[in-house]
Amino acid sequence: MSCSIRRGGCDDAPIVDRSTDPRPAHRNGPADRRVALLDAALHLIGSGGMRAATQRAVEREAGLPHGSTTYYFRTRDQLIEAAVARLVELDARHADELAHAISMALARRSATGGELDVGAIAPALDSWLQDDRTLHLARTELFLEAARRPEVRELMIAGGERFIRLAEPIALSAGSDDPARDAQIGVAMLLGIMLDQLWRPAPDFVTEVAPRALRKLLAALSVQ
Repeated sequence: MSCSIRRGGCDDAPIVDRSTDPRPAHRNGPADRRVALLDAALHLIGSGGMRAATQRAVEREAGLPHGSTTYYFRTRDQLIEAAVARLVELDARHADELAHAISMALARRSATGGELDVGAIAPALDSWLQDDRTLHLARTELFLEAARRPEVRELMIAGGERFIRLAEPIALSAGSDDPARDAQIGVAMLLGIMLDQLWRPAPDFVTEVAPRALRKLLAALSVQ
């Protein structure tokens, strides 16, 4: 995948600068072309909704020749389903970093017996949001698609299980008496916080909004 992609055609369409695009550059091997198509699909879904991710539009966005999409994904449904798996893969790094930050804050509280310090958690959450806003919008679109299509719903649920399992020991450390259920609730609440920040960004998200929300969320997990 080159650093610039022509939209709307190969001859007279403007060149889009990819120098600041957070998506990784791709080489020319089959696996790289497949990933390039999936990243392009997610970018289109996030920027223009599900209808924007046509097979031809995905090829143009990825800078690949006509027919590339159907070579790797025979139908658009297969493309969307593979894009869900790619979304989970891209989310994994940030989810791991956020889980680590929360676990460390809980460990410090346990060791000192003091207040929960969420100072390192909010920046990790904000970093996830700022890394690729379009990817978060794509996730939201896919949640809506999952509500309409059972096959997408199953994939989104399966992908979400990874993050729920990641949250279970955190819920347990926070004092939950039902960590499996509370992990699911906690993940849903974090997604809601992130979605709210996407459509009405608060300038004090890192310093006020996120710390307050995280403190209340983790406190609510404690056994009453």
